[in-house]
Amino acid sequence: MQSRGESLKLSPEKVGHKLRKLGLPTRRLTKTGNGLLLDKATVAEIQRLAAVYVGEDIPAETENLHCS
Repeated sequence: MQSRGESLKLSPEKVGHKLRKLGLPTRRLTKTGNGLLLDKATVAEIQRLAAVYVGEDIPAETENLHCS
């Protein structure tokens, strides 16, 4: 990241903005802050995004313990 001129330290707000830009909405989880709810739909979307950005195949549901 540094080689591309990106900062290695991100504020919680910047992380939230980047997640929303990727289509991963954050929500209020506790009185103290927001977060990303890792339900099945969100995990599936993260895997899809990873496949797009990294260029790897998405594992079949039988290979992935988190989606079964």
